[in-house]
Amino acid sequence: MSTYKRMKTYSLIAQRWMLLGIIVASFRIFMLSPGAWVAQMSIQNERILRTNKALVILMGNLRGGEKAWETLYANVLPQDSGSADLALIVQDNFTNYPNASLLNMAKYVWTFPGFDDWADALDLVNGTEWRETHLPKFRAALVESKGSTILFGPLKGFAGSGMLIFMIRWFLVEHLKEHDIVNKYDRFVITRTDHFYFCRHEFSKLDLRDNTIWVPEGEEWGGYTDRHLVVGRENLFDALDIMPQLIGKPFEYDESKHHNTERFIKFVWMSKSLNVKKFPRVMFTCGTDFDAGWRKAAWVSGIPGVFAKYKDEFFLDGGDVDLGSEVSQSPRVSGGLTSCRPISILREPSVWVEFCEAPCCAHCEDIQRGTAIDQCYGILSINRAVIVHTQLSSSYKNSVVHQTLDPWA
Repeated sequence: MSTYKRMKTYSLIAQRWMLLGIIVASFRIFMLSPGAWVAQMSIQNERILRTNKALVILMGNLRGGEKAWETLYANVLPQDSGSADLALIVQDNFTNYPNASLLNMAKYVWTFPGFDDWADALDLVNGTEWRETHLPKFRAALVESKGSTILFGPLKGFAGSGMLIFMIRWFLVEHLKEHDIVNKYDRFVITRTDHFYFCRHEFSKLDLRDNTIWVPEGEEWGGYTDRHLVVGRENLFDALDIMPQLIGKPFEYDESKHHNTERFIKFVWMSKSLNVKKFPRVMFTCGTDFDAGWRKAAWVSGIPGVFAKYKDEFFLDGGDVDLGSEVSQSPRVSGGLTSCRPISILREPSVWVEFCEAPCCAHCEDIQRGTAIDQCYGILSINRAVIVHTQLSSSYKNSVVHQTLDPWA
C-alpha cells in the first residue's frame, strides 16, 4: 500500500473514532435531566476557557434527588470567578439513585464502604487502641448524660451519627492527600448531597483571609452546623481534622464539647484558632420518597416529590415576621455576600414554599411593576394570606425582598 493510501486510511480511522467519541459524549449528556444538561454544557464550556479554582465536595449518601441537584448546578457551581469543579465522597451504594446526574457531573467520585459495626471504621484512623482507652469512656458518658449525648452514634449502643459524620471527613482527607487535590484549588465548599439552594450561593466572594472559614446561619445547636462549610486551601485540613481529635487524645466527657457534633466541631475549630463567620442561609436540606427514614417537615409546593427535612432550617426565622423590619430594608449583606433568602412567616404545617417563575407568576409581576424577573421564590402562609417574594436580578448579583398582604385582593 502506498504512503498516501496508508495516510488516508489512518485519517478515516481517526475520523471514525472522533465521531464515536462525540456520539458517546452526546449520549451521556442526553441522559441527564434538562437542568443538569444545561449545567453540564455550561460547565464543560467554562472548563475549556479556564482552570477552575474552587472545588465543591458533596459528602454522605446520594440523597435529595434531581430537583435539588439542579439547584446545585444552577446556584452553586457557576461563580463569577469561573465554574467550580464537583467532587463526591459517598457510600458505595447507589441503589436509590442508580442514574444520578451527580455521578456524571462530578470530576472526582470517591466512595467509602458501609460498615455493620462502625467501630471497624474507627480502627482505620490509628489502630484499635481507642477501643480500650476511649470506648469505655464513651459508654460512661452516655450514662452520665442520661442518654442525651448523640455524638457517638452509629457505634453500637449509641444514638446519633456523629462518628459517621467525622469518619466521612477522615475518608475525604485521605483521598485529598492521595490524589494531591488540595494544591489544585484555592477554596473548597464541603457540603451535603441533599441541599436545595433556593438562590445563588456566591461563596467565591467570601473573604477567607486570617484563617477564616464560613458556615451558614442556623442549625448550630450550641456550636457550628456540620452541614456546610466554605474554607480556603490553607485551613482545609484543620477544618476537617475532627475524628483524630476525638479518639487520638485523652477523653473526659464534657457536655459543652461532647453533647453533639456541632459542639465538638466548635471546640476543635476554636482550639485551632480558626476564625468562624456566618453567611445568610441560601439552602435547606430536602428529601424525596427515595430517601427512606426521614420525617417530612414540610412539602415544597410547586416542586413535586420534594420535602424539607428540618423544620427549623426550612423556616429560617422562628415566629412571625415583623412587617416593618427586614422586608422593607435593602438586601442583607454579610462579608460581601448578598442574601436573597426567603423570610419565614409561620411555623405551622400550613406554611408552604411556593415556587414560581416570572412568566407564570402574576403576583411577582405585580409586585415588580413590570420589572423582568428571572426567578421568584416566596414563602406562602395560607392562613394569613401573607406572601414574601425574593427576586433575583439577571446577573444574580443582587436581590430585593418584597412583601405584600393579601396578594389575591
